[in-house]
Amino acid sequence: MYKRQGLYWLATLPGFRSRGLGRAILNRALEVYPSRPFTLVATEAGRPLYESLGFRTVAVATWYTRA
Repeated sequence: MYKRQGLYWLATLPGFRSRGLGRAILNRALEVYPSRPFTLVATEAGRPLYESLGFRTVAVATWYTRA
């Protein structure tokens, strides 16, 4: 079986962004199994971080929610 890693819904409150917290969490997740493929879901706010770590967009999705 081909094992993968994934990270979904990593979020940082606006007042705490750009302080390295998201990067630290993602780097730690990547260190656990460095040779496995890694999948994540990004918002537009998170995309620059992921791209700076070498991730690339392979698909785009639209998600809907209601109260």
